Amino acid sequence: MILKKLIIYAGIAVFITAVSAHATPSDRTDSAVASALKTRKEGAKKNSNGTGRKDNAKNKYWQLKEGLEVDAADIERLKEIIAKQEAFITSTNNKFMEMEKLRQNLVPYLTTVVARLEETQRKDLPFLQEERAKNIASLKEIVADPKLSMGEKLNKVLEGLRTEMEYGNTSEIAMEEITYKGQKLQVNVLRLGRIALYMRTIDDKEAGIYNGKEWVPVSKEYNAEIKKAMENIKRSKSAEFLNLPLRGAGQ
Repeated sequence: MILKKLIIYAGIAVFITAVSAHATPSDRTDSAVASALKTRKEGAKKNSNGTGRKDNAKNKYWQLKEGLEVDAADIERLKEIIAKQEAFITSTNNKFMEMEKLRQNLVPYLTTVVARLEETQRKDLPFLQEERAKNIASLKEIVADPKLSMGEKLNKVLEGLRTEMEYGNTSEIAMEEITYKGQKLQVNVLRLGRIALYMRTIDDKEAGIYNGKEWVPVSKEYNAEIKKAMENIKRSKSAEFLNLPLRGAGQ
């Protein structure tokens, strides 16, 4: 009985084993396919993630490189701008230094110019003496005035020089007081540039010339010529030949 049961159990076990052996290959295949697909998907996902990271890294690299190149170009431009500005500043500073030296030397120079102008007046023909002396005094005050700018001082001195130069190109008649024959007389003085000074007394009786040192009378033949010259200038008449004496011609 016991042996019979053992045989039955053994048969059942063999059957179960056979069935199991018959079903295993299909299950195993399905499992392998699923596992392969899963592995492939995971691999593809890994590859996809890796490729994306590489692309991102490349993009960042090129962006950084381009940024560095732009920065380098900007730096070079800034260097050029800074160099030009430094050169301009240096040039401006040099000009300021030159202007300061000029300013320091200008007042002594203008003082010398005015002194020479005054000396020239003393040696010049004695015309408009009071007016010209006032101009010299005014120029001295202008040059010494600390409130005035260097430009104003320079312009005033140049104006004074131009005025003196114009006397050499103009002619005029003025009433002046002179010393004639030891007496102070009011006479009409004719100036022909800086060439000569002539005079006629108010009563038209006498005429004279300044000989470089003093007033001296001229001969009667020149008296009428001096009178004619004065009349021409008063009437703004066109120039004409006149027989006038020069310095040293006299009595």
